[in-house]
Amino acid sequence: MAEEKKITVFLIGRITPYKHDEWQKGPIQRILEAVPQIEECYEITGEWDVIFKYRVKDMDEYHKLTWTIGKHLERGWGAIVSKTHKEGGKIFK
Repeated sequence: MAEEKKITVFLIGRITPYKHDEWQKGPIQRILEAVPQIEECYEITGEWDVIFKYRVKDMDEYHKLTWTIGKHLERGWGAIVSKTHKEGGKIFK
């Protein structure tokens, strides 16, 4: 039986500027290949470049995956979900 991943994490990141010319098969693809636990990934506009969503079982796994992703970023900012109100079309009370 698979271990339940109880902690949902969103990590927003900025790609190193000199890597922008490699964008198509560049840093985002390398991150997704290095961290298969990433459930969702969005390229975004504005000050940041990308958002990753992943789930972890505990804080040790959080630190390991976040550092693994962070090695590929110029800068990152993470948030741990404290309460889910709606996910996958389901509203939680």
